[in-house]
Amino acid sequence: MKSAHINSEQVQTAVSMLSNEELARLAYLADRAQANFAAGRLEDRDLLIIIVAIAALVLLIVAVR
Repeated sequence: MKSAHINSEQVQTAVSMLSNEELARLAYLADRAQANFAAGRLEDRDLLIIIVAIAALVLLIVAVR
């Protein structure tokens, strides 16, 4: 997270504000990413997209609330 200049405190605060549906979706994406990584089907580009998507989701939630 340091290399992406993301504050861990903001992430923790934003995650605590997620609804059950949003948490379930985030958990699903994390599980899918882990399964793809374990199977060798995940490239660096895919990991970067996942990290950026999660960061964007967290920042959007913080900005809205």
